[in-house]
Amino acid sequence: MNVEIYGGRFFMFNGLKVLFFGVLVCLLPAASVCAQASPPKNVRYEIPTMSTLSMLYWAIGKLDLQDNTDVDNYMFINECGLYRDFYHNEFEWGSVRNAGRKYLMENKKNFPTRFEYVQRIRLGEYNVDKEYFDIVEQDKILGGRSFEILARDVEEYICDEPVSDLKGYPKGLYVELNRPVNLDKVYVPRALAEEYIERKLEVFKKLPVSRQTRKIALEIRDAYLVMKVRILAYDQEVDLTSGLALKLAKVLSTLEGYEIYGDKERKNLLFVENHDNVRVRSVGETDLREKYEERLARHAAELKDKETARKAKLESVENL
Repeated sequence: MNVEIYGGRFFMFNGLKVLFFGVLVCLLPAASVCAQASPPKNVRYEIPTMSTLSMLYWAIGKLDLQDNTDVDNYMFINECGLYRDFYHNEFEWGSVRNAGRKYLMENKKNFPTRFEYVQRIRLGEYNVDKEYFDIVEQDKILGGRSFEILARDVEEYICDEPVSDLKGYPKGLYVELNRPVNLDKVYVPRALAEEYIERKLEVFKKLPVSRQTRKIALEIRDAYLVMKVRILAYDQEVDLTSGLALKLAKVLSTLEGYEIYGDKERKNLLFVENHDNVRVRSVGETDLREKYEERLARHAAELKDKETARKAKLESVENL
């Protein structure tokens, strides 16, 4: 049987219990967020899934083209239909495996090495004079350099089978950054901060009166930290530090930027750090930044109009 496998179906890019949208768990203490490498234009950051992680493992040289199990398990994850149809026929599967091996050899250099993961954080008091939110103590990142990221579908079946440990393909990453991260406050222009607080107060005012306390008002100030990481190299497999009995792939990485949103849907951007001196923004990212700046300019104009109206009212009162 001759088999040709093309990119359209065989290598689909789909796409943190820990929070299954990219879990961020800070492990080690030590300077500011820093990045060094320059991504290409229109860079894409993948959501960690078993499919995208399986591609990453080939891209960073974790797996061996001569190892039939490595090739077979890749197809088990990414091409369930072919696997089900042909795996149990040694003659037919040999052709399918060789086609897969050829494709991996020719295309692994193009597989994703950039990933994003999302962590819910909570914002505390807003410093009106210095224009920043404190991050609540439990959610601060102080010198963090190592993180655990689990695939979003870590608990789901693979090809309709319950698989807890698949040789060569850990269900998550133990990420070691080349520089430590410090994040204990979020600088937000006053106009956007006021809009964010008012939006959270709308939720607060719907609570029973007995729960409308200052403590609760601060607790509902959730935000979403989106960290953008490029994986540089593979080290070894390690155990997940807590929770599920899983293996993780320990990898060396660099943080290329991060964003903080005021909502889970990521429509209200509060802060963005993209290391513009080393990184070209994607088209979508540029649009997002432009909308952010438009909102800021609009709110600044509204504040100016309010201040002008207030002064005019005071003058009219004084002239009475």
